[in-house]
Amino acid sequence: MVTKLAAALFLLAAATALHADVTPQGPPPVVGTTGIIGPYTVELVSLETGRDGVLRVRMRVTKKDPVHGELQLVQLLTAGESLGAAPGTLPDTGDPRTQSKLHVAMSKDPKLSFDPQVTIVSMKQHPDWVVRWCNLVKLPDGFGCVELEKRRVPVRVNEVVFQRTGKWKFTLRNTNSMAKMPTDETCTVHGGRILARSLDAAETMDAKAAFQLARADEDWKSRSPKVRRRAQEAYLKLLKDFASTPVVSSNLDRIKTRSEEAIDE
Repeated sequence: MVTKLAAALFLLAAATALHADVTPQGPPPVVGTTGIIGPYTVELVSLETGRDGVLRVRMRVTKKDPVHGELQLVQLLTAGESLGAAPGTLPDTGDPRTQSKLHVAMSKDPKLSFDPQVTIVSMKQHPDWVVRWCNLVKLPDGFGCVELEKRRVPVRVNEVVFQRTGKWKFTLRNTNSMAKMPTDETCTVHGGRILARSLDAAETMDAKAAFQLARADEDWKSRSPKVRRRAQEAYLKLLKDFASTPVVSSNLDRIKTRSEEAIDE
């Protein structure tokens, strides 16, 4: 039986912890919308374009302090600026009327540190997002990966890259709406979590033919002439490129009849 796993997009919000003893290699690792660095939690709230046309990121930084308890600061920052505040300095909240618990604590304790040592490297708003997923086929020994597909999802995504002082970079992402962050659904062949193996040439041809036929049959049910013509193109492709596969040979009459049938406008 052929099945297409991850045909629907599973939109899940990640909140993975990033720990200070990790030294990633390659591109900055994506850790979700929130990163944990020692006693600090840094959360990407939003990206905002000001009247001056400058893109800024609104960040929420929280620290669990053994003396003062939970302290929090919300900042609106540009690329190159740092999160938190150095000892002896009162952080700028962007609103002079606001005197937070953190301000009170730092005014009473000049040695209090609220500095996760994180700088903003870059930020970007993506108008949509590319999601990857694997087409899988059920085999006697498990699942096989037919191919990796990509699709653009109409979800605006905020992406910010950070630099831990003298150490590594990491990336936080979220969306500008109530929609959760789109995630990939890939198999182990393509670096994902779903256990699957690669297919040989014959298995790949059989699986692709089955997927093509299933899509064509679904389109053929439509009342739209445009969609039914798309189905006919798929049937013709099956006859041309997959004629030797068991799927086509066992459904040859139906495929051929539908590929030749007149479609009313």
